[in-house]
Amino acid sequence: MNDRTVSNIVNEISTAIWKVVQPLHLSQPTTEMWENIARDFEQRWQFLNCTGAIGRKHVTIRKPADSGSSYFNYKQIFSTVLMVIVDANY
Repeated sequence: MNDRTVSNIVNEISTAIWKVVQPLHLSQPTTEMWENIARDFEQRWQFLNCTGAIGRKHVTIRKPADSGSSYFNYKQIFSTVLMVIVDANY
């Protein structure tokens, strides 16, 4: 199994999960929702006009078979990057 096969499988499964879960748990944002999020950021973090924060973390992994340099980073280790988007309350 190569990177592209795994990528296709992950993409297919993620899309299927999104189609089922999104309507149940992630409603279409309203102006009021955005204003509440911005107010939370201002009150909690004194950060004006913010509606989200993005974070990332390199996570060390074992060398995947036949990965070549796909997961080899500048620190000379194999890793993958996890990313997250959060509101003022994480």
